Amino acid sequence: MSRRLSRLDVSAGLSHQQRRQLSGLVLDLSALYEVWHREKRQVAWGRVLAKRSPGQVRKLERKIAKVRDQLDETLEYVRSVGVGSGPDQTGNVYLARILDGISSSSAVPQLRKAQEAIDEIRLPSPEDLQRDPPPAALRRIAQQSTEVLFDFFVTECGLLKNEAEVRIAKIGAEFWNWQVSYNEEYEGDFENWKGSDAIRKRMKRGRRSPTDT
Repeated sequence: MSRRLSRLDVSAGLSHQQRRQLSGLVLDLSALYEVWHREKRQVAWGRVLAKRSPGQVRKLERKIAKVRDQLDETLEYVRSVGVGSGPDQTGNVYLARILDGISSSSAVPQLRKAQEAIDEIRLPSPEDLQRDPPPAALRRIAQQSTEVLFDFFVTECGLLKNEAEVRIAKIGAEFWNWQVSYNEEYEGDFENWKGSDAIRKRMKRGRRSPTDT
């Protein structure tokens, strides 16, 4: 980590202890980013869950009810086998007995087990289909990382703010895929002032929201 930061030229001028602190900060923030990526995927899955599940559960309920009705109709038909019908009013008594229970695998016992199994099905409730949002700290991970590193470079290391902006932008692009621009040197006009406009805006936003967590 220390060598990687040195190659980025973000630890120049820092003491040995400060370099170690910077490595620790970047490692800690990178671990937080890993959690954020997992949470981000889960949030996406949660949105799909909340959007699609109610209709899918209702459809499943209808299909289960249909299966239950078919089982009821099938058992009623099996019972009718042994009941007399036609001119002679003679039912198929022997088949009815076979179906009713020569063994536990006979039709009627198994159909009744199927009924019981259907009745035991419990579908998700509306509460089961909700997912808690990620913690606020994870929702504003880029802001938090910027503030932590800015405080380190400016307060701990005594760097100028525009130099801190450049180093933070480099670290973010290298480790967390930030798409932020920066100027490493002042190029003689206001628009090309040394620093990073994106990092500067984040810091202003953070100062306007001191109660955020």
